[in-house]
Amino acid sequence: MHRKLIFCFALSSILLYAQEDSDEGLVTFLEVPLSVNYVNVIVPKLMYATVNSASGGIGANYGIGIGARKDNTEFRFGAHQWTHQLNLNVKYDFTDSKSIPDAIIENGKLRYTGVYFRVSRYSKSIFFGGGLDLSITRKFKSDRIYIRDGKQSNSYNTDEGVLFDRQKQIIKLVLIVGARWEVARDLSIKPFFEIGLPCTPIHPKFQFQDTIGNNNEPFYISYEIKGKSALYYFPTFNCGVAFEI
Repeated sequence: MHRKLIFCFALSSILLYAQEDSDEGLVTFLEVPLSVNYVNVIVPKLMYATVNSASGGIGANYGIGIGARKDNTEFRFGAHQWTHQLNLNVKYDFTDSKSIPDAIIENGKLRYTGVYFRVSRYSKSIFFGGGLDLSITRKFKSDRIYIRDGKQSNSYNTDEGVLFDRQKQIIKLVLIVGARWEVARDLSIKPFFEIGLPCTPIHPKFQFQDTIGNNNEPFYISYEIKGKSALYYFPTFNCGVAFEI
């Protein structure tokens, strides 16, 4: 529902403001950005005893927005959706319970829907600037391999992360550099590269949650760890092209 409202708002804004006013020197436009991203995952030292490995991977970004450009300054705002990979290898050496596996390998993907804001400064056809990504909704899916006494079992399309019961919304500062080329009267292409600096962790605290066992009985194990104990995406890299109409 939130995603539909975001895109409806963006489309209605486009219909109202996507026009050119040559008298004032202000140009407004519609843009469609498409890109791929790569994320790195930071594991704090407090989690080394439990997390064998953590890594990111490749994801996708797409959206729709509006922009305004005057002189050499450009402002852009829109709605977009993006995915970040999260791969974990977690061991459970702290328990002798036969219902809990020795390790879980989880290949997950976080899908965010939210808004973006960018401010850029042009020098001829080259632009550079910064902005903000803010997620409004998020969804998690993963495939898992459970390892117990050398034996493996699988589960697919799991909704909850093995290290956390809920993921936080993401707030990310963005640095951007790119170029703009007009290929037709009403069409320009803008290849760009972004570095993202997330300000929020992937999850709020370090804890385990899962539903496994001989009788499918749930277990919940929580740690009280002092200090920084949350996984972070840092940094993120995004490369793509925006079509300006």
